[in-house]
Amino acid sequence: MTEPQPPIPVTEPSVWDYFVEKIKFWDRESSGQESDNEGRSPVSGEVKGFPWRTGLALALALIAQLTLEPSLNRTPWPGVVLYGLALACLVAAIFTKEWALPAHRPDAENALSTTFKMDFLLIGIALAVIAFLLFGSGRFGFLNTLTWLLSILFLFLAFRKPKTGGKQDW
Repeated sequence: MTEPQPPIPVTEPSVWDYFVEKIKFWDRESSGQESDNEGRSPVSGEVKGFPWRTGLALALALIAQLTLEPSLNRTPWPGVVLYGLALACLVAAIFTKEWALPAHRPDAENALSTTFKMDFLLIGIALAVIAFLLFGSGRFGFLNTLTWLLSILFLFLAFRKPKTGGKQDW
């Protein structure tokens, strides 16, 4: 006979409990847990529960769409009224600030900078125009395909970022 195994401790959360804890963003603030946005405050208002106005607006809009399906003796007015109610619920959700976004925080300390090499860019554009003119016949030949590939290569080299560690002379 096998011995009965001890039951799973009650204090250990299951995978489902962990998953539900991660997706319930509206309940994090009330339970005192730290959110993933530490140091950031919402732009406007706080989330105070389930966004029922937005859900109601979606449900009313879907029902309105169903009432507008083609059928005999169909009148559009129930769909128009339901769409109006959905719009009113959506406007109420916006005015009550049902959804709040965290304050913008840049991902990096340095701003994104784009640099390019003007000489490679001009050569790439010129080769692209020549390739466009050579492809006027609609056939792939050696010369027009080569100019097309060279234009792609020079455009790639124009926007390529230099290596941070080594010296790059071109």
